Amino acid sequence: MTLINDENYAAFLYLRRLKAIHRKEEPVISVEAKKELEERKIKLLEAQERKAYVEMTKNVASEKHKKEDEYGQIWKEMNRQGTAVRQGTAVFNTLITVGGAFTFAYYGAPMMVPSLDYTGSVICGLFFATIVFIADLYFIMKDM
Repeated sequence: MTLINDENYAAFLYLRRLKAIHRKEEPVISVEAKKELEERKIKLLEAQERKAYVEMTKNVASEKHKKEDEYGQIWKEMNRQGTAVRQGTAVFNTLITVGGAFTFAYYGAPMMVPSLDYTGSVICGLFFATIVFIADLYFIMKDM
């Protein structure tokens, strides 16, 4: 029986050609540098979390931007309500504008024509109030 000579065996020939690779030793980091790196890591993680949170909540209404006393916000909220609220608002607005037109004409006509008596002031007020009422009625019917 013959022994295989290890020197001539192919696998050993290949292994002999390989050279040992020495790894470089990593530098030793001081305790202060480790603390600084940890603090920096924490700050970066917090910044990423903040950015992710802002991205998630960018289209959610914020309470600080919502002002209840803004006319537009109140009007939008009323429009979300049922039709009864909108109809009630329309009736209320019509009464206010018609009453305002009547008051304007009743007190304004005698200022323009000083000889105008009480009946003339009432007729002038009713005339202006009727015109405003018809205009309001037109816009109410247009919206329906």
